[in-house]
Amino acid sequence: MTVVPREHAGMASGVSGTVRFTGIVIGFAMLGTVLAERIKTVLAQGLDALGQVMGGANTDPMALARRVVAGDLSGTVSGAPEAAHPSLHALALASFGEGFRAILVAAAAFAAVSAILTWVLVRREDTAPVAHEPEMNHLNPSSRWTEAQIPCPSHARRET
Repeated sequence: MTVVPREHAGMASGVSGTVRFTGIVIGFAMLGTVLAERIKTVLAQGLDALGQVMGGANTDPMALARRVVAGDLSGTVSGAPEAAHPSLHALALASFGEGFRAILVAAAAFAAVSAILTWVLVRREDTAPVAHEPEMNHLNPSSRWTEAQIPCPSHARRET
């Protein structure tokens, strides 16, 4: 808040908070998308490999992916043949882990790009503090304003 004049500090604080919150919401949405897409990809590859173990059971890959994304890893085996439970549960765990790995890689890449762009684009003079008027020191009577220095609408009316 030191880069804006004092009279605009409230507005700058509000804009800063709004932009920060919007960034958080968009960031969570983007990372959630990365998680879901990576889980779907790993599950699709794994279900193709498990085709024989599944014994032709009709397992909806999208429903399975939704359960894994929601964190319901134990529910992923429901409706599958008993012989496929261990393999399907292991696949769900692996896809969940791969999804979180993808989130961490995406977040690290975004942070690195943001840091580099900030380093390159933000100039020191753009973030220099604004010079403010010295504040009154109420403990030192000599620093108090005289009546003529106090900005007051009633003084303006008296002088006119």
